[in-house]
Amino acid sequence: MADELLGVELRLERAHEHIHALTHEARMFMMNPPQPYDTVTELDSDGIHYVTRARIIRLPPMRMGMIVADAVHNLRSALDMIAWQLALAGPNPPPDDDTATAFPICTHPDAWEGNHTQRMIERIPDYAVQMIKSFQPYNRPNGLLRLGFVQAFDNWAKHKTIPGLFSFHTSRIRPTGPYEIIEANIGAAFEDGDVICRSRPLTSYPQERFRAYFMCHVSFAKVGPGQGYPLELLDSTYEDIRNKILPAFKGFFPDYE
Repeated sequence: MADELLGVELRLERAHEHIHALTHEARMFMMNPPQPYDTVTELDSDGIHYVTRARIIRLPPMRMGMIVADAVHNLRSALDMIAWQLALAGPNPPPDDDTATAFPICTHPDAWEGNHTQRMIERIPDYAVQMIKSFQPYNRPNGLLRLGFVQAFDNWAKHKTIPGLFSFHTSRIRPTGPYEIIEANIGAAFEDGDVICRSRPLTSYPQERFRAYFMCHVSFAKVGPGQGYPLELLDSTYEDIRNKILPAFKGFFPDYE
C-alpha cells in the first residue's frame, strides 16, 4: 500500500469500527425491554379494512447519534485525504497551510461549477478531477454512492447538534390470523402515528382482531440528514468508499495494493 493512502485506510478502518458498534447497540436497544414500539389497529373509515398505526414508546438514545456522527466524520475525512494526496501528486501541490483542497460532494451540477467547489479541486490534476466528478451524487441517480448522506450528516453533526434523529422501519409483516395485508410500509421509516399497514379480513365475520408479526429495525428519522434511510445505509456507504472510490484512484499511486 502506498504510504500516501495509509491515513485514508486508517480513517476507513475507524469508521468501520464505529459502524460495527452502532449495529451492536441498535440490536441491543431493540432487544432490551420495554419494546420500543407498539401498534394500534382500528377499523378503517371505509368500514371494511383495518389500519395499523405505530405507537412509539421509546426512541434510541442520543449516544447512537454520536456514534453515527463519528462514523460519517471519518468517512468524510477519508475522502478529503484522498483529495489532498491527489493534489500533492500533481504539478501544483498545496502548501501545508492550505485549507481549501478537499473532495467535493455535490448533489446538483450547479454546485460542481460553483466557486467553492472549484477552489477545492484547483490543485488536483485534471485527470483525477474527472474521476472525482464521476462519483458526485448528481451523477449517480441510481442511488449508489450516497455521498450526499455523508455530507449532510457530517455537516449537521458539526454545526447543529448531535443527531438524536431516529425512527423505525419494518422489514417484514406476517399476519397471525385470518387477515390479508393489502398495503404495507416496508423499508420506509415510520414514526409515531404513521400507518404501518392496511389489511382486510378473509372471513365475513372475523372471530379475532387483527394480529401480525412485525420485524422492525432502527432507521434514521424521516426529517433530517438521514432522510428515513435504514441504518444499513451507513455500512453500504462505507463499502462504496472502501471498495469503489478508493480503488478508483490506485493508478495515481503506483505502490497502492
